[in-house]
Amino acid sequence: MSSEEEQELTEALEVEEVEDADIGLSDSSASKARLLDDREREEDEDSGDEFDDIDIADSDDDARTRFRVKSVIRRRSAVRRSGRALKCCLLFGFIVSGIAMAGIAIHRYGPKQVPSGNSQFSAVLKSPADTASYKVFKLENGIKVLLISDNATLNLPMAVSVNVDAGFFNEPAEYPGLAHFLEHMLFLGSEKYPAEGGYANYLAMNGGSSNAGTNTDYTNYYFHVNQDAGANALDMLAQFFISPTLSKDGVAREVKAVDSEFRNSLSNDAFRRERFLSLMSSQQSQASRFAVGSVETLNKPGVLTALRKFFKEQYTSDRLSVAVWSTDKLENLEQLVRQSFSAIPKTTSPEFIPRAPFPHESRAQMGHYGTINGDDTINVYFQIEPIRGKERRRPVDLIVHLLAHEANGTVLAKLRHVGWATALRGYTDESNVGYALLTFTIQLTVAGKEHNNEIIGMLFDYLRLIQSSGITQHVWNDMLALDEIEFEFNRPFTDPTSAISGLARRLGRISSPADLLSPPSRSIWDPEMALNIVKTMTPDNVIVLIGSSEDAGFTHYDPLYAFNFTRSTIGRVQRERWQSQKRDPFFKIPGANPYVPDIKTLTALQEQLPIPAPELLVNVAGKKLWWYPNHEFSRVPKVSIDITLYTDVERIQQDDVTLHTLMALWLSMVEKALSTLTYNAHLAGLSYGLSHSVSSLHLTVTGYADVKPLRLYLTTLLESIFKTALDSALRFTRVQTEMARSLRLFDRRNDIFEHAKVFKNLLLHKYNVAAQPDKVLSAVESMTHDQVAGFVTTFTGALTAVGFVHGSVSRSEAKALFDMTPEFPVDLDTVRHQETIALGPSSRPVYRSLTTEAAAINSAVYDIIPIGASCEVAGISITTYTMGCSQASLRRTVFIQFLVQLISDECFDQLRTKEQLGYIVYCGFTKFVNQQQLVAVVVSPSRNVTYVESRIQSFLASFAVTLENRLSDPSRWAQLRTSVRSVLSRPDNSFEDLTYRLRAEIHQARFQFDVNAQLLSELEHVTDPMSVVNFYNDILQSKRQLSIQIYNKEETSLHAGDNILDESSLPAWRRSHRTYVPLSRVSYGI
Repeated sequence: MSSEEEQELTEALEVEEVEDADIGLSDSSASKARLLDDREREEDEDSGDEFDDIDIADSDDDARTRFRVKSVIRRRSAVRRSGRALKCCLLFGFIVSGIAMAGIAIHRYGPKQVPSGNSQFSAVLKSPADTASYKVFKLENGIKVLLISDNATLNLPMAVSVNVDAGFFNEPAEYPGLAHFLEHMLFLGSEKYPAEGGYANYLAMNGGSSNAGTNTDYTNYYFHVNQDAGANALDMLAQFFISPTLSKDGVAREVKAVDSEFRNSLSNDAFRRERFLSLMSSQQSQASRFAVGSVETLNKPGVLTALRKFFKEQYTSDRLSVAVWSTDKLENLEQLVRQSFSAIPKTTSPEFIPRAPFPHESRAQMGHYGTINGDDTINVYFQIEPIRGKERRRPVDLIVHLLAHEANGTVLAKLRHVGWATALRGYTDESNVGYALLTFTIQLTVAGKEHNNEIIGMLFDYLRLIQSSGITQHVWNDMLALDEIEFEFNRPFTDPTSAISGLARRLGRISSPADLLSPPSRSIWDPEMALNIVKTMTPDNVIVLIGSSEDAGFTHYDPLYAFNFTRSTIGRVQRERWQSQKRDPFFKIPGANPYVPDIKTLTALQEQLPIPAPELLVNVAGKKLWWYPNHEFSRVPKVSIDITLYTDVERIQQDDVTLHTLMALWLSMVEKALSTLTYNAHLAGLSYGLSHSVSSLHLTVTGYADVKPLRLYLTTLLESIFKTALDSALRFTRVQTEMARSLRLFDRRNDIFEHAKVFKNLLLHKYNVAAQPDKVLSAVESMTHDQVAGFVTTFTGALTAVGFVHGSVSRSEAKALFDMTPEFPVDLDTVRHQETIALGPSSRPVYRSLTTEAAAINSAVYDIIPIGASCEVAGISITTYTMGCSQASLRRTVFIQFLVQLISDECFDQLRTKEQLGYIVYCGFTKFVNQQQLVAVVVSPSRNVTYVESRIQSFLASFAVTLENRLSDPSRWAQLRTSVRSVLSRPDNSFEDLTYRLRAEIHQARFQFDVNAQLLSELEHVTDPMSVVNFYNDILQSKRQLSIQIYNKEETSLHAGDNILDESSLPAWRRSHRTYVPLSRVSYGI
């Protein structure tokens, strides 16, 4: 594995997952998708392999060749489908990258008419917004290749992925984890490029990075890099599969990295649940195996021979698929691929069909196990016939859409009504050849864990309702309605790196290039297939895993993952009770969705004229509104509404603990009130975010720019925030109970690294509710409904609203939407809204905390060196509401861009690969509340904090020498300058990225909407490489440092001059270092 995932894990930034829905065609579009008769559909599905050379140029405007690619991370349906696939993504610390690796949602549905016959297989079908050219072909050795050329986005990096249709299901039983181990080993060099860190260093020097992940039946490798460095990087990756080193020395070291990865997984409930499922499965099935690997399973005689044999027999050319996205021409890309990958010899391997994990005699099982984080869950599994090859009929999507629906009349609505559950999720992996596993997970409340059998009975009750009612046309149409809009409007390849892996994987699974991008016109309405699956989802075929926060009389112990469990057969009496229980009249099939936007309205939207920067539309007492039209992404008719409501902390008169407890209870009540009300809106592409700070409430709303459903949604949100959420004392009691439970389980629910991130936030920015759980727990338990209601009245008694509307709405429409917020004007100058902590140069604060986490993790060290503001004020223009960054801050940011290209991979290579300190290792730069920081993070399973801290400091010091040596080479300095210029020249990839950037400039009161242009200009003045070296040395000499150290055992050794902080001394330290930024900066740029 490379260091990219560690960077994602350790930047201490929240990753926001947008769960859009299973949605698509309108009524008329659905009828078009049904033009194929049954005979033609069967011919389509059964057509043979048609990978002759196929080109599709960007000038092709045939309606049948239109479709778009979108990352699976933004689709609820795709997340559901990736359930089983998530297993190894999680197993390898690959959550964010793993989801992105799925690449594109497998199913897309749109309004385009499908012609009869097989003529539709003649090209890759793409969307109207897709400006790329495609070519799909096979090399002489059988490797499938996808080339994508798109010169409409010149500054994006080249992205490449190689997928191998072999995973841990293919490995020999004697060496559990061998497939994952091979994935690690391939990064350690090849005969042509023998340097172990050569691949990573080359990518880093050229603005890129790489990663990989091993799954059940495939392994995926990918990278991105600056366009001009793509040829060499592609050849380096190709050598992975031609002549990897696979050395004895590499085995001895890298097995420790795999073992560290395994140790890191021991405190994760997802791993434990999947381990328990493997124990429940047939031991003749590949699903019963241990997939990660460890010292015990891999550090034994013969492993190197087994590695080489596995590589030779499983990494055959017929199992390889290569996908390349670039701005270069197709003919040039083809030449590069042929030069690098034709050297792989032509080899084949027989089709592999894994054994199903649950034969009939292994079903009707129930297991109980203890959870790590204290959650109570019910996990219901149904093994069904394989879906692979029939995905276009969407049987599982239909079932999940109904059974995991959240609107009134559904299973989850009932469970929330009685207070037994908070969430129900459904998903499957349809890629396996031999079987598919359909999974439903229910998150229980304290009350719900006493009603397991009743809750499972509700699922079977609703399944019988589906079977008796049938799957009606309106359900299908609602699922497909938004896909028509997505098909018509959304831009493909806003992030080629996240999409390319899924395309490489899909390339090896499809029989025709027409299905590559899953065009909506290829969708097939087949309710009978879904109903046939529902008929098999009976108590006789179910497997149930119940995760318990308490000891449930467990009788067995798993020594590998160190947990207790019980397992038993579900008795005949219980199965009959589930199957024949009286129908609950509460349950009903969801009706039509009122929030689906009108495609005609969106199509009729006029293209907006560009303006240079966001415009201040409203500037009156108590209200400020910024607006920016959607002209950069005019094909995407979306809108984002951002509203922040500020109050004055002086009016509230509460201590930190009480204030945050009140805010947290209030917003939790709001979210609980909205859960059922807004589900249909979420299916229709609308979403909201709600957060708070010391003295503000922040609401964001995003969706398509059809004002009618948007206003309906915003009305629902605002009414809940200010009124209906507070009406129910019962809702308060349930929220209070769940929050208290969560706080009691804080140590169990947060691993050692999460503790470090919480304390960073606590020390440097704002009070974190979870940072001192005992105090907050006491406050939660003593709080009353009347206190929260009174607090909300006080909080909202005098507010300032600052808004930002970005999207395909006019000035007047933006004002009308913003005017829906309540008016409680207050003088801006009296408001203090942003609290920060200023570190002084006199001492080095060290925050130490003893964790109760299992001994698998020994320590975590999070070192932070503040550098300076990302933009310091140089000039102000109140007339235009802009200010300029100082040259010093711009120069500092440019220097950081140089260091970013180098330090992360050097750190990874030294502290993880060579010193084997732990699986999570990261060094780099982050921006925290407008404060740039150098951070170093290590989570170690074997070393104490004193040792880890010493190695971090040693690396930071030695990197100064490495940096000087690297930059003293004129060619490397020129290469690095080119890489930095390329990074700074990259445009916003998507509407969402642009919204985020502009919103951040407004909220942080920087107003630097063209900051990258300023940085590019400043880059031209950085001509001396020693200036970068001197800048780094100045950072190291800074006394403004902070170290957060989480440990399992008492330690007493400290650095000279350290100022030790703990829970008792922390409040006084915060008070003495606390500062506020006045709100007036947000409004006037002052």
